[in-house]
Amino acid sequence: MGYLLASLKSLPASERFEEDVRQFCLTGLQTVALGHDSADFQDPFVDAGVSVFFYERNIYTPVGQKEIDGFLATDRGFFVVECKNISGAVTGTLNAAWQVGRDHIQVPGSGHSNPLTQIKNRIGPLASFLRDRKVPFFLTGMIIFPDDANLEGLAESGTISIHAPANRDHSYVVTCVSQIPEILAKMPPGVVSAEDAARVAKLLGLVVPDAGMPERRLRFPVGGFEDLSVLQNERLLERKVAQIMEKLSVVPTEMAMAQEEAIESARSVLFASLHEARTKSSRAPKNLWLPAVASLLLMLLMFGTISWYFQNRKEVQLIKKQNEAELLPELVGKNPQASPYAIYLLFYSHHPQIPMDKDLLSLAYPLRTREKANADPAFRKKFRERIDSDLKLVGTLSRFKVSLSATLVRYDAHHDRFFLTGILPVRIPSPSGSPGLFPSRQIGVAARLECAFCDAQVLLRDWPLPAAISPRGIFFSFPYPQTGVSEIIGQAPCTGCGLPVHVNLWISPQDVDAGRTSSGKPYISLLGSVKVLSIVLDTDGRELYRKNPPSI
Repeated sequence: MGYLLASLKSLPASERFEEDVRQFCLTGLQTVALGHDSADFQDPFVDAGVSVFFYERNIYTPVGQKEIDGFLATDRGFFVVECKNISGAVTGTLNAAWQVGRDHIQVPGSGHSNPLTQIKNRIGPLASFLRDRKVPFFLTGMIIFPDDANLEGLAESGTISIHAPANRDHSYVVTCVSQIPEILAKMPPGVVSAEDAARVAKLLGLVVPDAGMPERRLRFPVGGFEDLSVLQNERLLERKVAQIMEKLSVVPTEMAMAQEEAIESARSVLFASLHEARTKSSRAPKNLWLPAVASLLLMLLMFGTISWYFQNRKEVQLIKKQNEAELLPELVGKNPQASPYAIYLLFYSHHPQIPMDKDLLSLAYPLRTREKANADPAFRKKFRERIDSDLKLVGTLSRFKVSLSATLVRYDAHHDRFFLTGILPVRIPSPSGSPGLFPSRQIGVAARLECAFCDAQVLLRDWPLPAAISPRGIFFSFPYPQTGVSEIIGQAPCTGCGLPVHVNLWISPQDVDAGRTSSGKPYISLLGSVKVLSIVLDTDGRELYRKNPPSI
C-alpha cells in the first residue's frame, strides 16, 4: 500500500491500466512517459497546485463489500474511481447503455452496460458508511478512460461531466487519464486537509504514508521506478526537485526556507534509496550459490514439516478445528439472540422468493473471515454453507432473546413497586375496534439493535409491565416486596442516582421487514410478542422480577 509502485510489466493486462492511473495520480508519470527521458517533463499535479494525499487500488466498501477500482484523496475532495481500459469512440447517455462501436461496455453485476450505474452502487454504501461516522465530505464519482479514448460521443446530460469538474449540477466526472490534474485544478482548493484524509484512510483500514515522508513530499517512490535505470531515476528526481523549488519562488521567504530544507532532506533520502537499489543489484551476481543453498534448506524444511505433521496429526487437526471455529463463530445457536444477522435470516426464511444477499450477511462475521473467503475458494464454499445452515436453523426457531438496558429510578413503598426508565414506549397497531392510544396490552416497546452495517430494530408487543405517564415521561413499574429494598437502593453510587438493570426478554416473532433507506443503507425490523420477561440487577446479578417462567 502507500507509494510502493509495482512494475507495470509484471502485472496482468487487466490490471495495468488501473495501476497506471494510480501511478499517475501519485507521481504525475504515466507509463508512456517512463520510456522517454524528456528534459522538459513537469509534474502536472504540481503545476496545477493540486495536493494528492493518497490513492488506493482495489479496496472494498465496508458496507456491502463492493470492490472499488480506486479511491483518490486530494485537497479538492474525495473521488471514487472506476477505470475503463477501453480505446476508441465511446457513446452513451445518462440512462442508456454505453458502447464502443457496436460492443456494449461490460459492467459487472448490472443488467445493463452503463458505468454510471456501477459507480453509483459503489458510492452509495461508502458514502453511508462515512456519513454515519460524521465524515462531512461529498464523494465524487470519476470514470477514467485511456488517453486514446474518444469521449465526444458521450452526451453531457443529467449528472455527467465530460472533461469538466463536478459541481452542483454534475455529480460525476468522465475523463481521460491526462485530464485529471486540469479538472481538479478547476475545483475549489482546501476542501480536504491532510488530517481529514488521514482520518478517512483510517476508517477505511488503509495504511498511507505521512505527509512529511520523502515520497509524499516529492511525489517520487522510494528506490525509484522499477522500469527506469538508476541514471534515468536520478535525472527525473532532479527535475521533480527543480519544479517544486520553482513553485516556492512565489512563497514568502521564511516559509520558503523551511520548505526548501525539507525538500532537500527528502531529496537526499530518495537519492540514497536509488544507490542502495543499485548496490544490491550489483551484488546479486556474486551470490549465485545462495539459491542452491536456499533450495536445499527448503527441501529439508519440507521433509521435517511432513514428518512432524504425521507424528502430530491429531494435534494439528485440533488446532485447525479451533482456528475454523474462530473464523466461523456460532452466530445463532440453540439459544438465539435477536441479532441483526438472525433477523435477516428470519426475513429470508419468511420470504423464500427473495434472493438471499450473502454479501450483506457475511458482514456479521469478522473481517479476517471475509478476507479468507475472498482468497480461498474452498473456505468460501464452507462459509456460504454455514450461512445456509443458519438459515435452516432460524426457520425452525419459535423464540428469540432480546436484552434491554434500563435504570431503576424510584421505589413506591405505598404500592410496593419499582419504577424503570430508559425504555422507549411506542404505539403498536391494535386489533380493529380497540379504543385509546394505549389500549390494554397494546402499549409496546422499541429497541434499537447495535449493528455496524445496517439500521436494526425490534418492536415488542404484549408488553407486560404497566406504564405510568407523568410530566417527566413514561415509566414502567413492577412489583417488589419491601424486604431487601434498602439493600438494593444502597448499591446506588449516590443519593438520587439510579441503578442499572437489564430487562431480558423471550419473544415470539410475528412479522419481519427489510429493505434500504433513501441513502442506500440496509435496514431490518422485527415485530415480536413478549412471552417471558426477567429483570436482573447489574450490580450483583440478582433477579428482581420474572413474568411467565420460561418453558424452553
